[in-house]
Amino acid sequence: MKILTMFASLFTISTILLSIVIILDNRNPTRTMAWLLTLIFLPGIGIFLYLYIGQNHRKRETFTKKRKRDYEIVHNILEDQITFTNYGDLLKKNFDDSRGKVAPLLLNNSESPITTNNSVKILNNGEETFSAMLESISKAKHHIHMEYYIVKDSEIGRKFQQTLIKKAKEGVEIRLIYDAVGCWKLKKSFLQPLEDAGVDLRPFLPVTLPFFGSRLNYRNHRKIIVI
Repeated sequence: MKILTMFASLFTISTILLSIVIILDNRNPTRTMAWLLTLIFLPGIGIFLYLYIGQNHRKRETFTKKRKRDYEIVHNILEDQITFTNYGDLLKKNFDDSRGKVAPLLLNNSESPITTNNSVKILNNGEETFSAMLESISKAKHHIHMEYYIVKDSEIGRKFQQTLIKKAKEGVEIRLIYDAVGCWKLKKSFLQPLEDAGVDLRPFLPVTLPFFGSRLNYRNHRKIIVI
């Protein structure tokens, strides 16, 4: 009798903990409810079903590979920066003792080295931002690398399209990564002229149906332009 009681208690605790895990997994609400009902109406079996087919092992594998690759890239760039800039001399020349002590902390904790010959300009709204972006793109000489969650066939979107086409025809290397879900309404008629001009277009994690499937949540919300 005691064994049955212990087993029932263990099963109840396991079910509760697994239910919490499912709720916190931030998955589609319909799927969350389906798995919770499975745990309730299929005692025991529901736990094994979730452990074997309910978890997204592919997601973990993908992000593990990404973290490893990101570390390798950042580490290599970091070594080059420190080697070719005489990092210690750079700190002594540009920072006093108090700020100079913070620099090694940033370097060791977040692999963020102090750099020079750069500046930051704050853009307060969309009008300022898009104007500055278009101006910078129009001045590009070698390459334009863009990564954006949403690209729209709008007035401002067409300005970017035409500017990029113009620069591509001038021989500037242009690469654009756009999110497949963020741009799911974007028609081929908008993208084709860019491709015809030589722009390298890549959708991020394409999906067959934008509101279904396990890849829906793994989106790229970055908004980056490197010129």
